[in-house]
Amino acid sequence: MFSDNVEDSIDSMTTVVQKANGEAVDASSQDFDNFIQDIHQVFDTFNNVLQKLKLTNSIKKYLEIEEIYLEINKHVDQIEEFFKLHTEIQSQKELKEEELKNLLAFGTNRDYLTLTNLHATIQKKIDEFTQNLQKNVIEQEKLNDQLILIQSEKSSLRDWFQALTDEVTRTSK
Repeated sequence: MFSDNVEDSIDSMTTVVQKANGEAVDASSQDFDNFIQDIHQVFDTFNNVLQKLKLTNSIKKYLEIEEIYLEINKHVDQIEEFFKLHTEIQSQKELKEEELKNLLAFGTNRDYLTLTNLHATIQKKIDEFTQNLQKNVIEQEKLNDQLILIQSEKSSLRDWFQALTDEVTRTSK
């Protein structure tokens, strides 16, 4: 009877943890999806402005920006995957820690060693994903710096083109 109650308690705790885990993954994914949509909207707006320029140099700059845009999107997708994996691993870790607490409370030394090893493995994976995420964030910062430089060059081209247009207008009058 006692073991049935323990199993029922463990099953109930597992269900609660899994439900909380699912809600956490959904909330995290929704925030990140909104962030991605904002980034896409900014780049779409930027894309529309660039398409209005007809100079050869601006087309070259547009192609460079497009490459950066694609690269940023690739990194954003990778970061999104890392966030999802990190959230899943974190929830698995929490679940396993809860199971470990229950096992410690009721004995079974063999299961304790198995869970301790599993916990170490999960922690190692979390550390690896965190390192990869940091690398991608650094790469994205580099790409953002390149984008800022190209935007500055685009502005200079636009000013030059405007000055040239003004000069042509003055000379034709």
